[in-house]
Amino acid sequence: MEAQRATIDAEAERRGWDTEHFTAAGVTGKVIGSQLREVLTLLASGQGDGLLVAKLDRLSRSIVNSANIIEAAQTQGWSLVVLYLGVDLTTAAGRLMAMNLVNFAQCERELISERTKAGLAAKRAPWSAQARQAWCRGESYWTAGLVSALPSS
Repeated sequence: MEAQRATIDAEAERRGWDTEHFTAAGVTGKVIGSQLREVLTLLASGQGDGLLVAKLDRLSRSIVNSANIIEAAQTQGWSLVVLYLGVDLTTAAGRLMAMNLVNFAQCERELISERTKAGLAAKRAPWSAQARQAWCRGESYWTAGLVSALPSS
């Protein structure tokens, strides 16, 4: 969080912009938390000229939420500046680039969830008697499947 704040402050100072910081600690990137909702409301009412964020995936990791934020910026006439991207989200090419990165961020979020669920399931699963006995003897235990229907090269 401090690194993001420092990045935002440095860029705002370089451009001569005044900034007010809003921080949503502990809110996942898949939901719009109360702080982000407040910022979006302020922007929609014309009380700010734009939203400056260090990275797009820190703003949202949801395709739907990100698309809605980018669309709101465009239709309501405020700027969305994502420093890490270095792209202008007021252009079609900039929005395309941002949405591609949002797709990757959502994929990353889903992969993390899948790995976590698989790890928890494996931890809860009872060991086979053979694996338990091998582990107690200090032996490694592994399983492999022999595939015989592979195409020859």
